[in-house]
Parts: sequence; C-alpha cells; structure tokens
Amino acid sequence: MASNIEVFHDVWLAFSEGRTDDVAGHLHPQVEWHSAMVDEVFRGPGAARCWLAALSREWKSLTVVLDDVHELDDECVVAIGTSIAFDYGGEQRFDRSFAWLTEFAGRRIVRSLIFAGADEARAYVASRRVAA
Repeated sequence: MASNIEVFHDVWLAFSEGRTDDVAGHLHPQVEWHSAMVDEVFRGPGAARCWLAALSREWKSLTVVLDDVHELDDECVVAIGTSIAFDYGGEQRFDRSFAWLTEFAGRRIVRSLIFAGADEARAYVASRRVAA
C-alpha cells in the first residue's frame, strides 16, 4: 500500500497533467477541498473535477512551484510553495507563498487546506491533536 506522501505525489502529478479522474480516485467520499485560488470549498467525490473546472474559468495561467513536501504526522502531508496566476486579461492577480496541508484517512485525501505558511499549518495540526 502506498504511503500518504506517495499518494500526495500521485495526486500532484495527476493534477499538474489535468487528469481529474485520477485525482478523484484518491479522494475520500467525504472530502473537503479548500481552494485559496477560487475562494471556495469543494465537497464530495466530484470535487476534483469541479475544482479544476473552477481554476480554468478563473485563471488563464497558473504556475504552482512546490519547494518542499513532507509528512507532519501519520495523517498529514504539507507542501510548501508559491502560486502565481494571471487572469484572462493578462493581469497578474495572484502571487503568494503557501503551505498546502493534506489530511488523509485510509490513504485517501479527506481534507485539503491552504495556509499562508508552514507555521500556520503546524499550528492547525497541533490544535487538531489537542481537540482529539
């Protein structure tokens, strides 16, 4: 069975190649996909298709660079990177660093969250542990 970080890399590759069916195959039936790029939350198994379609409607060009990907614990993977996006008028409207936290249940993505940085992502994971 693949580790969570291997699943994350598979999803990342499928996303970058526009293979929405492959992305959707890694999603938990109760998935919550929070997207900073379109300021919306996508829920359920069709989330990947809706999310990618929303990205295409919103942005003419989107570049995402991942600088680091690592496991925070047995259920969370965090990716640190930068996103730059241009709208259909050619104006750059998005340029920011982020921490993309992905939570897993049974090797399937159950929640995807975007934070301003790794410290925020770590604080979220720590607060989740305290609440449990």
